[in-house]
Amino acid sequence: MTPPAPAGPRAIRALALAADPASTITEIRIAGPLAPLVTAGRLSLLTLAWHEAGPDDLDGIELLIGQRPISARHLRLLQAAHERGAAVVVDIDDLLTKPAPHLLSHATLARQAPWVERALDEADRVSASTPRLAEALAAPGRVLRVVPNYASPTARRQATAAAGSGGSGAVASVLLAASDAVAAGPAFEALRQLQAARGAQLRVVAIGPVATSARAAGLEVDARPLMSRDRFLAFAAALPRAVAVIPLDDSAFSAGKSAVKWFDFAAAGLPTLMSDRPPYRDVVEHGHTGWLLPDDADAWAEALTRALDDPALRKRVADAAEQSVLAQHSMARCTEAWRALVDELDAARAAGQVRRRGPAWQQRLLAPWHRLAVTLRRANRARLAKRQRRSPG
Repeated sequence: MTPPAPAGPRAIRALALAADPASTITEIRIAGPLAPLVTAGRLSLLTLAWHEAGPDDLDGIELLIGQRPISARHLRLLQAAHERGAAVVVDIDDLLTKPAPHLLSHATLARQAPWVERALDEADRVSASTPRLAEALAAPGRVLRVVPNYASPTARRQATAAAGSGGSGAVASVLLAASDAVAAGPAFEALRQLQAARGAQLRVVAIGPVATSARAAGLEVDARPLMSRDRFLAFAAALPRAVAVIPLDDSAFSAGKSAVKWFDFAAAGLPTLMSDRPPYRDVVEHGHTGWLLPDDADAWAEALTRALDDPALRKRVADAAEQSVLAQHSMARCTEAWRALVDELDAARAAGQVRRRGPAWQQRLLAPWHRLAVTLRRANRARLAKRQRRSPG
């Protein structure tokens, strides 16, 4: 009689909490890379919004993944997971403990920073998007692991859009995209010079709050709202005679970011000009997979002029960038980093090497009120969503 094949690793019961489970950042950091582990049977994953989760949702889980915890309530949920014997990962992709002054949300982030610090201390592991960010977040007692961001596997730029070089009078496009304000600098000054010289032949497209920053710097922009990742990639790929620009300040916050913006531009087939600073300095080969430029408006203007006016150069740099990001920054690498972290924490939990907390008496006493509060929050958000669906606009 043939003995049964040995069973593979069991599925770990996991709960992920995020501000918005449908957001692009949750897709990049959690939903996308963890999906193969769910398919392989290594993980059983439920994702909830922070606001709709209560202590009862933690019953029976073995792993809690908390994305960007920023409040006392978020910290209490991490602690409640430890009370139930689960392991806790805090996932973080920005240096939220040191927000840059130019950010629109600087004051809010500064108020939240102490709660972020406490959440990082509570975690059994912290998953950070880059080695530089992990180093910036390091503190006694914290165990950090790098779980990198990745290039979108979306198909290359449409051949018709990529091939069209246009004549001398054709409109060229410069793309800016950012989910927050951007500090004014030499890139904006160079674009002002080019707009003054080229007029309607140069179109600056700005997606998200960066449009406000660009206008404040004196640029005329075609402003567009933030988009989903897939929609953004399709939009960027269709721009004629296009290059992308990523200006960056010298704050620790910006240095701690990942180069995911360059990843996406490369996946869409856009050659990109960037400030010669981390994180882009860490991954881009100047003149080959992109341009790393100093804080000098003339240098930016010269590089932009060459890129906009030379279709062969644009294609060569775009092709090299795409090959680089797909080879070195794939989702498979992110998934493998998560797999290693999940296995590490599963073993640590089995060995009793994760934090343990006994439930405080006041938490036991207030548990029914916590459940009621969660129920009311869910009902209120459902009511508001229903009202929004009915509104004529």
